[in-house]
Amino acid sequence: MRNMLALFGLVIVVFAGLGWYLGWYHVAVTPGSDGHKKVEVDFNASKVHTDVSAGIGKGKELIDSFRNGKPVQEGSPEFVGPPKPTSTPAIPGAAGTPGPVPFK
Repeated sequence: MRNMLALFGLVIVVFAGLGWYLGWYHVAVTPGSDGHKKVEVDFNASKVHTDVSAGIGKGKELIDSFRNGKPVQEGSPEFVGPPKPTSTPAIPGAAGTPGPVPFK
């Protein structure tokens, strides 16, 4: 039960942070009558819909590229990962290299 509450809290925090960053909603605090503060939340549902649809479409393209066997090329916008090393050192004991390194 505690893990479910922690997961629910994490989802709320991620939604709040991501929504604030992507402009899904805006919160405004203004002074109201009689010294009270007025809080207004403007939720932009159309922006949420377009952002989520674009993310789902990009995810489908990435999954289809994996299914079709077309690897994502380094340097393309879909590439995720470090660049390939320019040269790799010889590993002792690998094929074509001398045996293990003696202990001194």
